[in-house]
Formats: sequence, structure tokens, C-alpha cells
Amino acid sequence: MKMKGSAEPWQVSGVQDRDTRDFYWIARYGILLAFGVMVASLEALRPGMRFQVTAGTLLAFAGGAVAANMCWRVMWRAFTGGREKAVLFWGCFLFLALLAVGCFLYPLRFVQSEKLHDIFPALSMVVLAVSFWGCALRRLHLFFRTDEEETEAGDESRK
Repeated sequence: MKMKGSAEPWQVSGVQDRDTRDFYWIARYGILLAFGVMVASLEALRPGMRFQVTAGTLLAFAGGAVAANMCWRVMWRAFTGGREKAVLFWGCFLFLALLAVGCFLYPLRFVQSEKLHDIFPALSMVVLAVSFWGCALRRLHLFFRTDEEETEAGDESRK
């Protein structure tokens, strides 16, 4: 179902090739599925670190998927909208980052307070590892973008 006036990512950017459309389809619905599962699993989590699937879990799955779809659309429009929409993009990005941290820390509410000091070192290592990989991916992105710009500049100078 398409919202009136909305456009899919490949229509906004003018890309019409099948591979790009397929990639965006997989990325979009993969994100929807991941958000739905994340929210549903947090709803199903009960004290004692056990899961109980209820009708609320299914509603949480649907709600997570709908919220992810809204975030996908807002972020894509902001991303393709130029500088004036950059604040909207970064606002959504910050919201998603805080949501991810909250979901990461949410299960700690079921841990007994005297055992939290045993969990903290492992939790710190996870945060450091995720931060390291985030920085490494950012550096790779910048490297490839610079390389692509240099290649395009070289191609234009040969013409």
C-alpha cells in the first residue's frame, strides 16, 4: 500500500535499474522485520529472562514494523532532500540510536542489583567492540567515497 504523494527510494533518486530496486526492497523490508522482531522480543521478555508470547507480542511486532516503516520514509525523504532536511535526517538518526541503546539496556531491568557489577565489564566490552566496528565502517565509507571522487575526477580530465 502506497501513501498518497509518497515515492519509493528508487523513484526519488531516479534510479530505475532492477538491482537497485531489489536492494532497496530487501533493505527496507529487512529493517521492518528486524524492528518488529526487536520490539516483540522485548515485549515477550519476562522476569527470570524467559519469554512469553501473547497477543500483545503480535501487536508489538506490528507496531515495531509500522514505526520502522515511518522512520524509513522520513529518513529517506530527509536524506534525498538536501541540506534543508539534514536536521530531520539527523534527528531521526539520533532517535534510532537512542532507541537501540534503550533496547540494548532494557533486559538489565530483570537482573538482580547485586549481579550488575559482574555484568558491567562484559557490557563495556560489547560497547567498545560495537564502537570500534562503527568507526571502522565509517573510515571505510570515507575511503571509498574519496577513491570514487578521485576516479571520477580522473575520468573527466581524460575527456
